[in-house]
Amino acid sequence: MSPPSTAIARHPWPARLRRKQASEYLRERHGITLSAATLAKLAVVGGGPAFRKDGPFPLYELDILDAFAAARLGPLRTSTGDGRGPDR
Repeated sequence: MSPPSTAIARHPWPARLRRKQASEYLRERHGITLSAATLAKLAVVGGGPAFRKDGPFPLYELDILDAFAAARLGPLRTSTGDGRGPDR
């Protein structure tokens, strides 16, 4: 008998996600909290991840969500003085 696994079970994400799933994916995978309603607003005003449409339904692809999260989080830093702030 094998010992119990201590690994965290990973959610099996489909290739394309509806808004609610995309919100859950961003939170679980990247620690970014954006509600489905916020993703819907960003789809109207801009600034959110790119998506495709299947009829009336927006579909977000995993690699696009990953790129959006990386851009939103910015680069790794070693101190608060790294990078350029608004006063530089």
